[in-house]
Amino acid sequence: TMLSTVAVLVGGSVAVAEPITGREVAHVQFKFDSSRLLPGTDTALAKVASTARTNPDQRILLSGFTDPIGTAPYNVGLAIRRAKAIEDALTAMGVHEDQIVINAFGEAGPRLAGYAPNRRVTLSLSSQPIATDIDQTFAMGGTSVTWGRPMTTAELEAAPIPVASR
Repeated sequence: TMLSTVAVLVGGSVAVAEPITGREVAHVQFKFDSSRLLPGTDTALAKVASTARTNPDQRILLSGFTDPIGTAPYNVGLAIRRAKAIEDALTAMGVHEDQIVINAFGEAGPRLAGYAPNRRVTLSLSSQPIATDIDQTFAMGGTSVTWGRPMTTAELEAAPIPVASR
């Protein structure tokens, strides 16, 4: 079953509110223009890692966001670096990298009020086909999706099972 919302403590205050969707289990906040994990993040990620290890059929979707300050390409890169920092922490806790999907939104996609709340990575659990997760990411304004090993367009198109409808 899904975890309830995990609170990530940042500077003594709760940096996570109720989930935006039913699949979200945590929001990890970041400082301006940073992809460094804040103190207290590992405690919350340990709970997510434990759930992932006991449910290997579920994927963890890491959706990276930024505020609108900076260029769109820079913000997509920052969103990916933030999600990658969380992926690195989760794999260090025993989560297999093939179980983790990184969705980059940058300054696009679902927004929260204000700049600081958008400097985040949301963690969601999914047992849907990967193609469904990818299609949903792009439908919500996502700019890129990565998981497991990098694949070329030709490899994706040659896959025996469709990866995405795009």
